[in-house]
Amino acid sequence: LFLFFLVYPKKPKKERDYLIFINGPEELNEMDDPKAKEFFEPIEDEIYSLIQQNKDTYDDPSELDKIEKECEANRNNKTIYQYRYCSVHAFYLIKGKLIIYARLLTPEIVEKIKLIPNVTEVTIN
Repeated sequence: LFLFFLVYPKKPKKERDYLIFINGPEELNEMDDPKAKEFFEPIEDEIYSLIQQNKDTYDDPSELDKIEKECEANRNNKTIYQYRYCSVHAFYLIKGKLIIYARLLTPEIVEKIKLIPNVTEVTIN
């Protein structure tokens, strides 16, 4: 008696986490600086809007909802830094160079993000 098991590789998810690099004025070094917020927050807003407007590009859009729910559950925890958005947040700024961490972007959204002014690179995390 021979048993054969066919193992099909699991289809990789097309949604991935990315790092987004943005160039701004070199004098911006602190994320709490009002000038840095004025420059970078509209870009962060635009990325978040692209995600929301393109949920139809996701294999499973409920994954985005899970991220939001997890984040909202932590909003009352004062030891955790409070990001403006759960799926997109800036986490490092030095000499006008900002890195944004974006969770679960689709290739279609990545291509649109690359067109945003001052975005210099979008790379898989």
